[in-house]
Amino acid sequence: MGKLVESAHRTVEDVDHVVRSVAREQLPARLASALRGFTTSATKLDALVDKIRTDGDGLIASARRTTESLGDLGRETRESTIDLGETLREIREAARSVREFVDALENEPDMLVKGRSRREQR
Repeated sequence: MGKLVESAHRTVEDVDHVVRSVAREQLPARLASALRGFTTSATKLDALVDKIRTDGDGLIASARRTTESLGDLGRETRESTIDLGETLREIREAARSVREFVDALENEPDMLVKGRSRREQR
């Protein structure tokens, strides 16, 4: 019986210690502050969800148009890149022809006057 009373006394002391710690740490005030913050956040989230519900069709349509525009831009860019590649190849070929002409002119400066030699005409 004495051990039981002693154990109960220790339990009461432990509970008293916990209650004093809670009071000292101002946990109820902290908990209330945290709950107010949570309530504010929940209210803002509700407003956002309502706005999405109200404007949802417009937002989805806008996102769809943006995605389609990006797809169009990608296709146009790819086509422009292909055109640019072909243009650069043609410029390279023209530059090669001009270089060959200049080299031939350096080798035979009077070729413009005389024309091509007979062996080149064949």
